[in-house]
Amino acid sequence: MLTLNRSRFLVALAALLAASTARTSFAQDPAPTRAPVQRVPPETLVALRAKLADAPTSAAVAWGAWKTAEAGARELVPDLVSALRRTLGARVDDATPFVLRAEVDALIRLDARLSAEDLARVTQVGSVRTQALVLAARDTTLHANAIGSMRAGSRNEERIAIDNLLAAGAPARLVALLLPDARVRITVRVFDEGGGSGGGSHMSGTGCGSLKAPEGFPPTVIYSLRRGAAKDVPVFADGPQPIAYAREVHGEREFGVGGRSEGLDDAEHALRLLRWVAKDPDPKSFLAAQVDVRHAWKDRQHYINEVSVAIEARTKAWRALVDELVRTKLLDAKQVPTKDPIDVVVEDHRENQSVALPALVR
Repeated sequence: MLTLNRSRFLVALAALLAASTARTSFAQDPAPTRAPVQRVPPETLVALRAKLADAPTSAAVAWGAWKTAEAGARELVPDLVSALRRTLGARVDDATPFVLRAEVDALIRLDARLSAEDLARVTQVGSVRTQALVLAARDTTLHANAIGSMRAGSRNEERIAIDNLLAAGAPARLVALLLPDARVRITVRVFDEGGGSGGGSHMSGTGCGSLKAPEGFPPTVIYSLRRGAAKDVPVFADGPQPIAYAREVHGEREFGVGGRSEGLDDAEHALRLLRWVAKDPDPKSFLAAQVDVRHAWKDRQHYINEVSVAIEARTKAWRALVDELVRTKLLDAKQVPTKDPIDVVVEDHRENQSVALPALVR
């Protein structure tokens, strides 16, 4: 019995040491949204408040923010906000981004709600853009202006996250932003009977780099965006393409940063999100940015009948979407495009083209 207990103890000790090592070097926190609810002793609160208010160095301020979050001291959120304001107003140096990362990470973990003015200032700092979006997601209506200000220059996962948050907090504003990008391109490929082939493409890219934290700082926390729901990362910007964030804790001074990013088709993104905002329940909607119609040539009338049906289906779907946006007051009737954003391109792949393809009446 003694041997068995000792064996269990050694196994437990090994697991504890492994977990500790992961936390102090590189780890992805599977549940980073909130620090645990716990009662913090008064003397600890006093000490932490002093660190946040009177820290003599940037490193000490960062440690104060880190320890406040580790302690779960939600009573000190106002003190953290005051520290954040001082950092944002101070002279910028190489340590500033690392202080801001510590402060904003603590605010996220402590479930803080920032004012519109404070969050607007955070969105202007490039090193904590993702963190700003996570904080903005806690009140998308209050922070709609700040979220919207980040849209210019955004791309890929960040653009999707911004637009998903606007869909929740300012849907009418988002509709106006998306309409110019919403287009349907119908490519009609005409082949001889028994022929025809096609393919597709997918855009993606990988970014990489490295960061070196100043001496004496707490672990550096990096936030990154993930497209789609996943088991171990929390979705904070729901939509037709939900966006989650991952929180990575780096205990080493120098470490690599970056990750894989998928490309974004602006037209497809706009159509998906407009349908989402309009609460289109049809999962098989005809609306898509790229529509491929393959037609096996027989004669002129068969061509006109078959291809016209495909075009008409997209036209009806577009107009129904616009009508719903107007009905729900997300789009002013005066802003409805005068022309349907549907382009038709015909590619003739027949070997014998002596009979010209007839014009398609729309």
